[in-house]
Amino acid sequence: MYIVMEYIPGGDIFSLLQNVGALEESDCRTYTVQLVKALQFLRQNGIIHRDLKPDNVLITAKGSLKLADFGLSYFGVTGQHIKTEEKGPNNVVGTPDYMAPEIILSKNHTYTADYWSLGVMVFEMLVGIPPFHGTDEADTFRRILLGTACWDELTDVSEDAIDFIKKLLVVNPEQRLGSKNIDQIMKHKWFTGIDWDDVESMEPVFIPDTSRLDSYKEYFTDRYQFNQNDESDIIEDMQSAEQGVKKADDDDEVTQFPSISLEQLKDTNVEIAEKIRQQHRRASDGKVQKDNPMNLFKPNCLKPSSSQTGNVLISPLVPAKVASGDLSSPSGEPSD
Repeated sequence: MYIVMEYIPGGDIFSLLQNVGALEESDCRTYTVQLVKALQFLRQNGIIHRDLKPDNVLITAKGSLKLADFGLSYFGVTGQHIKTEEKGPNNVVGTPDYMAPEIILSKNHTYTADYWSLGVMVFEMLVGIPPFHGTDEADTFRRILLGTACWDELTDVSEDAIDFIKKLLVVNPEQRLGSKNIDQIMKHKWFTGIDWDDVESMEPVFIPDTSRLDSYKEYFTDRYQFNQNDESDIIEDMQSAEQGVKKADDDDEVTQFPSISLEQLKDTNVEIAEKIRQQHRRASDGKVQKDNPMNLFKPNCLKPSSSQTGNVLISPLVPAKVASGDLSSPSGEPSD
């Protein structure tokens, strides 16, 4: 069986930002227009993406954008919201820096969750870093729930662009820009002069070099690098496991109990070691799906220590009104 897919050689927005740092406002607006058109299409077809981030926006050979990775998406929205019971037990989905407050809190959510992520992306394209990025995953969630973005980083940016971002990053989804319909977003004054029926004619921000077959390698950057140190650590863990099994084999009492093969133990050990290293890297940007981050916000809760060998006691991270679900925010009102 063969799976034929579209060839998109220009990398993604994440890789582009890694190379250039940030975009000029005019270029950011061009990309944002295309993203809004994509979100319009999703809304018309009852789809919530739920993992909108730079890594999932690909650049074609012509310089236009393609939205990818619908692995966490919700299809077939018929009402206004996805209810908690409709989502199943693993209902916290997305990537921490880009997750909407209502998803972090495991509350009912709708298309506006994507609009929050859009606001985060626009901020990042202009500044080079996400607005709520914290010292670790818990700190990032705290900043998102409190709406404490690093607004001071938005320098040399028009008031219209700042207003657009702030109206998307409203903690209360019912007050967020686009909550009534996506026309609220498309009619924002930052898009004055945009012909929404002829977006494809806009001058591309960047056109990849496709003269060489392997040129695509230059345009893709992994968010999580598996480096030589990781490999060395895993090999060391495997050697330790092998020594432990050999010692157990020499013990007559231990050998009376059921055992697994050394190869099975090696495979298990490699899997565990890789998960631990992914947890370290996920402290900044990792994808969350099965772990409910609200466990981190309970009073006197436990979280893994930096050594991954035990638990430490931490104080509550979120004020009572936020923990109780009060998402009201004075930081913006929906536009007309």
